[in-house]
Amino acid sequence: MGLSKFEECVLDTVVESSEQQHRFSLSYKIRKRKIIKDYEKSFVSIEKTRHFRLKYLLIAVISAAIAVLAGFGVYSMIEGFGVTDYDTHSLLYIVDDYETGKTRIEKKFCIDLDMSDYEVETVCDEDIGYWLSYRKGDILLSVNQEPLSLARGIRLNTENAILEPQQISINGWKGLYFQPQHGGYYFLFNTGEYLISYTSNLPEEEIENIVKATRFE
Repeated sequence: MGLSKFEECVLDTVVESSEQQHRFSLSYKIRKRKIIKDYEKSFVSIEKTRHFRLKYLLIAVISAAIAVLAGFGVYSMIEGFGVTDYDTHSLLYIVDDYETGKTRIEKKFCIDLDMSDYEVETVCDEDIGYWLSYRKGDILLSVNQEPLSLARGIRLNTENAILEPQQISINGWKGLYFQPQHGGYYFLFNTGEYLISYTSNLPEEEIENIVKATRFE
C-alpha cells in the first residue's frame, strides 16, 4: 500500500518548500527515497485498527528525518509543545497527551468582555471547529477553537517572523505566541480539552486581556 494523498501532500509540503531555496545532492535524494520506501514497507505491516493514530506519528518522524538529512530544521521545546523550524514555516506538535482532550466541541468559547462595537462573523460552527472573526475598523481579531484530541502537526507561518515563537501561560493554559512578518500576533493555547488560537493586530497586552477573559460555555 502506498502513501495516501494526505500523506503525500504533507511530505511534498515539507520537501518542496525547502527545495525552492536549496540544491540537494544526489546522495541526499537517494536517502530521501529510502526514508519514504522504508515508510511504505512499515505502513503495510501496521494493523488497520492502529492506522489512524500511527500515520500522524510516522509523518512527523519522516519530516524530522528529512530535515536532519537536508541540514535544515531546528527542533526546539516550548512547555507542552515541540516546534521544528524550517526556512518558510514551523511545524508544531503537542507534547502532552492530546488524546485526553475532547473529540468534539462540547462547550464553545466566549469572551467575557464588551465586544459590542465589533462586527462578528461566524466562520465555522461545527463539532470539529468553532471560529469567530471580529472586526472594528482596521482592527481584526480571529479566534479559532478545535478539539484537542484532533490536533496533530500544526503549521505556523513563521517565515521571516518579527518575533519567533515564545512560551506563555495564561489561565493556567500552556501556550506560545509569535509575531508574523506581516505584523500582528498569533497566540495558541492548550486548555487541556481544546486547542484555541488568537490572531490579531491588536497590541500584545490587549490580546492577553482577551485570552484572560475567555470562557467555555
